[in-house]
Amino acid sequence: MTPGSDTSSKILVVDDDPQIRKLLTDLLTHDGHEVDAVEDAPTALKLLLRHRYSLLVTDLELPGTSGLELIHEVRGRGMSLPILVVSGNQELLLKAAVQDLGRAECILKPFGIDAIRASVARLLAPPPERSGKAKPKPAPNGKGPS
Repeated sequence: MTPGSDTSSKILVVDDDPQIRKLLTDLLTHDGHEVDAVEDAPTALKLLLRHRYSLLVTDLELPGTSGLELIHEVRGRGMSLPILVVSGNQELLLKAAVQDLGRAECILKPFGIDAIRASVARLLAPPPERSGKAKPKPAPNGKGPS
C-alpha cells in the first residue's frame, strides 16, 4: 500500500505496451491498489462508465483513439477522477501538460518507479483546499459557525 494511505484504491491503467501495462499493474498491486489494465481507449471508457475508479493512468499514444482524446472524453462526461499521463513522446506530453486536464500529472517514459509512486500518492491524496473559499468561523462559544 502507498505510504500514508490506509485504504486500497481502484486504478485503471491504459497502455498499449504489454510490458508497461504489466510493470504498472505489478507495481500498483504490490502497493495495495486494485488495478484493471487495458490496451486501448474504447475499452478504458467502457470500464470507466461501469466502475468507479480513484485514478486513471494512461499513455497518450494508443491505437485508434489517443490517450488525450480519452482524457477529453472522460472530462466531457463529467468524470473528475485524477489522471496520471505517461508517454514516451515528449512533444505529446508537453501538449497534454499545457491543457486544462483537471487534476492531473504527466510523466515522461522511461520513468522511475519512485516517480510513479510519488505521482500516484499525490493524485490519490485529498485535493488541497482552494484559496478564496471561506471556512466557517467558530462561534464565540466554540460550538459551531458564527
